[in-house]
Amino acid sequence: MSQVYANIKAIRTEKGLKQEDVAQKMGMAQSNYARLEKGLTQATIERLEQLADIFAIPVSSILSYETGTESGNEDISYYINLCRKYEKQVDTLRKRVSELEEESLQDWGKLNDELKVAKEKNRFLADRLKEKDRTIQILEKALDALTSSKQDK
Repeated sequence: MSQVYANIKAIRTEKGLKQEDVAQKMGMAQSNYARLEKGLTQATIERLEQLADIFAIPVSSILSYETGTESGNEDISYYINLCRKYEKQVDTLRKRVSELEEESLQDWGKLNDELKVAKEKNRFLADRLKEKDRTIQILEKALDALTSSKQDK
């Protein structure tokens, strides 16, 4: 595993990066990053993945790096894998958008149905109110007729 630390340093220098640059991108102090390159701090999977992203190479290339080799193919491989990863994310997002659109259409359909029911209830209540108004008018006329017939007697 000690070779990994030497690989990290070799890749960093080949990429023309300073310790400060890499440390900043990793969100750590330069002194902590220096300890990582010296093997005094453990290179966790998460750190190796961060370094792979910063160096734009796969983690496997950090582990198997050979000084003085061309990294062009590794860079291409990294970007191809990165593109595949992003394509999967885009597909996932497209599926989710489609699901949301479908749910939205279903919700609109339910709301439309509820609106139709509410309109029918409103019509029914309006008709009932008209019937009550007619009944009140009839009762008022009957009351007037009874009242006027009592007054006539």
